[in-house]
Amino acid sequence: MSNYDEGRRLIFVGGAPRSGTTLLQNILDSHEDVAGGPEFDNIPEIVRLRDRLQKSISNGRTGIFRSQGEVDAHVCSLIEGLLLPFADERKKSFLSEKTPDNVLVFNQLLKICPKAKFIFVIRDPRAIIASLMEVGKKAAALNVAAGPISRHVPDAICHVQDCFKAGFDALRFAPDRILPVVYEELVADPEGRTKKICGFLGIGWSRDMLRPGEKPHAGEAGLDGVFYDSKTYYRNIEKSEVDKWKGKLNSLQIVRINGAFKDNGDLNRIGYEFTDADISWPVRFFSQAVTAGGSLAGRGISALMGIPPIKNLARRTVLTVRRLSRRYA
Repeated sequence: MSNYDEGRRLIFVGGAPRSGTTLLQNILDSHEDVAGGPEFDNIPEIVRLRDRLQKSISNGRTGIFRSQGEVDAHVCSLIEGLLLPFADERKKSFLSEKTPDNVLVFNQLLKICPKAKFIFVIRDPRAIIASLMEVGKKAAALNVAAGPISRHVPDAICHVQDCFKAGFDALRFAPDRILPVVYEELVADPEGRTKKICGFLGIGWSRDMLRPGEKPHAGEAGLDGVFYDSKTYYRNIEKSEVDKWKGKLNSLQIVRINGAFKDNGDLNRIGYEFTDADISWPVRFFSQAVTAGGSLAGRGISALMGIPPIKNLARRTVLTVRRLSRRYA
């Protein structure tokens, strides 16, 4: 605990996977004062252990050993001890830890590391989910196991919603310690946005941040050929990725994602619009049945099941809807 510094040198980057957190990490790592390594992965697990410790103290079982404040101080010291040697070896003032799921524990980390800074990366959820589905396709082509969020749109929607909720909740709780970085704004105005990032971190701006693809990054050690390969990892800031989702998602998927996020006030205030105006009404109607996992169509058809002449047709229709539900999920 002698070197405990309340997380003063730590920068936690988080956001939904495929939201631009890797680009942001490479931008930070291009600054002479910041070290950014591969995804550490385990911060959320450490925080969950902390949560269990805090709960046991609240329940009156283990408070005799340590107070809740002391637990947080020890956990912060543990995190610093695990991460800061990487920065020290490179003579860097700050360590940026980028694991997308960090965003899910931002609220706890704000308390655990009271002097740390946080960056919350935000992107159009349609672009995020389109990119996740591409990851799933790459994994399948390489015969590599992929999680459900990169194989099924409904699972991806749920996870992205969780990430947005956690990030925006934390932002409302501590707006002075969390900087929201909108991917589309970053690639449209890289100089302006990177200067804002540096101002938030209290460091001078470096032009090297505009060319992250031209500098080596220790994060390369985590490349697996699925989420990134060397070519896609070492990219400079570019606008070409902003609208690619339009050619990667089918109409049913777009309607489904729009429906999930259209009432998200935080995204609406940023300027994201989730309209189905360009999509035909039959597709919109069918997507509602798909969204319900086929249950909407199943309920409507079940009323017909007692009529013998169309009993078999009704059954076949239900099966068709369910197959299409799985196909477009």
